[in-house]
Formats: sequence, C-alpha cells, structure tokens
Amino acid sequence: AWTGYTELLEQGCDAVLFIGMHAMAGAADGVLSHTVSSEAWHSLTFNGVLVGETGINAAQCGHFGCPVALVTGD
Repeated sequence: AWTGYTELLEQGCDAVLFIGMHAMAGAADGVLSHTVSSEAWHSLTFNGVLVGETGINAAQCGHFGCPVALVTGD
C-alpha cells in the first residue's frame, strides 16, 4: 500500500494531508483500529515507539523530506 505513495513523494510534495486515518491496532476507541493487517500485524515500533499506519506513512514522508501538515482520524 505504501509503495503507491513513493512515486508522488519522489516527484516532490509541499506537504501531505492524512484524512480519515485508522487508529492503530489496540486503540480502545478506534472505529477500524488495525495496523496494516489485523490478522497478521499486532504491533509495530520505530525506535521503541509504538506506531500505527499514521506513523508508517509519516516516516515515509519524512524520508522524502515532505512534511505532514494535517492528520484526521476515524
């Protein structure tokens, strides 16, 4: 899923907006809480910090130097 964003990020973006992001797996009040696949993934950490799909996407944007300007969730 995230590789579909790579081409746009490589071309350059001023900023990214994350609209309607799912809560990460285990979030108590998340409507569709999961991380990548609710069947195969239960938790993911970056440098010891628990992250969900928002964190994965933000890290990819950061790699390409594109700031995240807005995040909304479920």
